[in-house]
Amino acid sequence: MTEVLFETPRLFVRKCTIEDVDGLQKILGDPEVMRFSLKGPLDREGIADYLKGMLSHYEKFGFGLWVLISKEKGELIGLAGLINQTLDDCECTELIYRVAKDYWGSGIATEAARAIKEFAFIKLGLDRLVSIIEPENSRSKKVAEKIGMSLLKKTRFHEFEVEVYDVGRIVLCSYDAHWKEVFKQEVEKLNQVFADHLISFHHIGSTAISSCDAKPIIDILGITNDVLQIDSFSDSLERLDYVPLGEYGMKQRRFFRKRHCGDVNLHIFEDSDPEAARHLKFRDYLSSHPQEVRKYSQLKRRLAQENPADMVKYILGKESFVKSIDYGAVVQDKGTYWNKTIYPKKSTWGHSEIINAMEANMQLQMTYFSKYLPEMHIIYEPDVIVVQSSIRDDTFNYIINARFSKSAVGDRITHVLKLFQSLNLPFSWWVSERDTPDTLEEELVRHGLNPKEDDIGMYLFLNKAQLSLKVHELSIQRVIEKPALKDFAAVMTSIGGSPDIYRQFFNKIPSMLYAEGAPYEIYVGYLNQEPVVTGILVLHANVGGIYYIMTNPAHRRKGYGTEMMVFLLMCAKERGYHLSTLQASASGRNLYQRLGFQQICRFVEYATG
Repeated sequence: MTEVLFETPRLFVRKCTIEDVDGLQKILGDPEVMRFSLKGPLDREGIADYLKGMLSHYEKFGFGLWVLISKEKGELIGLAGLINQTLDDCECTELIYRVAKDYWGSGIATEAARAIKEFAFIKLGLDRLVSIIEPENSRSKKVAEKIGMSLLKKTRFHEFEVEVYDVGRIVLCSYDAHWKEVFKQEVEKLNQVFADHLISFHHIGSTAISSCDAKPIIDILGITNDVLQIDSFSDSLERLDYVPLGEYGMKQRRFFRKRHCGDVNLHIFEDSDPEAARHLKFRDYLSSHPQEVRKYSQLKRRLAQENPADMVKYILGKESFVKSIDYGAVVQDKGTYWNKTIYPKKSTWGHSEIINAMEANMQLQMTYFSKYLPEMHIIYEPDVIVVQSSIRDDTFNYIINARFSKSAVGDRITHVLKLFQSLNLPFSWWVSERDTPDTLEEELVRHGLNPKEDDIGMYLFLNKAQLSLKVHELSIQRVIEKPALKDFAAVMTSIGGSPDIYRQFFNKIPSMLYAEGAPYEIYVGYLNQEPVVTGILVLHANVGGIYYIMTNPAHRRKGYGTEMMVFLLMCAKERGYHLSTLQASASGRNLYQRLGFQQICRFVEYATG
């Protein structure tokens, strides 16, 4: 057998030979396998000519397409590798993969493509790979995404409409002062596109930090008042070579990539989104702490050397350091970065827009502090978000935003459950109407989870609400310092929360995260200086989200919960918000309906036991 170039857990990979004609017949001759090939299915003579061309490619470039041999069966089951192409008058190297139909759905194509990517970057020293894929070829696009590729652009290739995916080797450069000039030039173009829209642009990321080693990609932060309106600018941005990629794994963001005449990432957030402030704080904190810049550069250099072909490992390797900088930046902050300008808030809403905003607001509430506390860890995967903590309470360990495919749902649930089972942590799994597939709840039950709480998503148009405070003996105060946060924790403990919840969690939260101007507002209601009721108002996604209306059991049925609810609604209205949302348990629905809330969707919490 021809010498093996490299292997994977299930495959040997070697060069093609003329003797491979028969083995390749079931691949290159299969109409289904070749459905998206420019050549279509090939006969024996066509396959022989194809192999001759491949041998010539080996001689000219040192690489080409290789055959995939099953270790288990010893048979040829696929063809994959690297081909040099001319695309839009530019030379590029394409990563190609074709697998026999009997092996579809087995993960073999992904396994081979990932190994070839690593071989190309580590052994061959290539800097970038593309995959040229027809829009209808969903299988191929999924493989590309699984190995870290993302959509680069849409174009024509040999007269066909195609989508081009790409991935680059992790390459770091020393700081280049020209990066700031590139940022200014791009902003001039963007300002012309958004001339009449409320938006500001900021240079973020490592290329914005003097003396910091960085991937040569300019990151631009856009801050606006309604991120949904950004979608209407997609065509104009595409004319500037920006490819729209939607939220791209981050709720309530719009992300665009530019990979022509300089690499640029454009991230657009709403003014209430703390991610915008976090990016700015991170940049400015490092800019004023050169010793941390040196540490960061050294860490990135080491990670890039160890993982030149694996962006996920590179990012995870930085996570602990990035979190420490985020924490230092928020502790040092004096409120500089919270948006002080009150932009007009969205006033007209469609059904799906309300649900989307409700989910975005809820997600922020559930992940906000986790990004800063070393005891908590957020795992962002393409199709799910997992939050873990060292606190043994399912309030602080949960799964949200599951977007699984029907074919993979069982494996994905098993994978997520292992993240908690390996640590023996209690957890909850929140399911919304946007989660997929439709059978997700059935699958969770099949994996041993059961419904724990069934909540109804509700909304209220604030300009139609008649709001007035009635319980004058109750003093409601906003929490801006830790002693009052201890009172909040005391009420939580009174309804069954952990007695150590203040020491384990609340005491470690930097006060700037809930101070004046922050989008996360915490309130405590006092009766004769005793904390008896709590509430949280989250101002994000153009809505005021209501959470944690909790009343000490000794003081229930006295109207304190209602008073807190009305107070929070009045706060949201005073800040210019037109819509408020909440997730109501069975016991609270009648109260909220009396206040004018309407039902719109459902959230179900699943747990073990």
